[in-house]
Amino acid sequence: EALQAMKELHYQFPNNIELTYSIAITDLDKLDNPKEALLYFTFAKNRFSDKMNSLYGPSFKLIMDPHDTPDIYYELFYGRARTNMLLQNYKEAVSDCNWAIFLRPERGEPYRIRATAGVELKKFGNVCSDIRTAKKLGVTDMAVLERKYCR
Repeated sequence: EALQAMKELHYQFPNNIELTYSIAITDLDKLDNPKEALLYFTFAKNRFSDKMNSLYGPSFKLIMDPHDTPDIYYELFYGRARTNMLLQNYKEAVSDCNWAIFLRPERGEPYRIRATAGVELKKFGNVCSDIRTAKKLGVTDMAVLERKYCR
């Protein structure tokens, strides 16, 4: 019922990224519905791009200061990366991790996800670097990946 109420609010306020994120994360973490979560995460991602494009222009990634962005944008890309991993959309997960890392490079989980996605894609170039960075930033479940792919 609460999710339905949020969806009705979303219909009225489609540009509210926090609301869209709340729907997506509820679908992902509470209802185990990653396909629907991805729809809302993607919608929020598109609103993010629209907003940044209107503020900074089409080259916004080169101009914007990621430290000035609200945490919700990091959470959006991190949540979308998790969702894409569950749906085995590994290339999209890497792209989402790249954004999450750009926005908050001091957080370790996106490095772990990006390393795992790299393994699944059989693109091992940055896997060990991502594993080491994730470990340095406090991610604890990296030993198996490190033993298997890094020497």
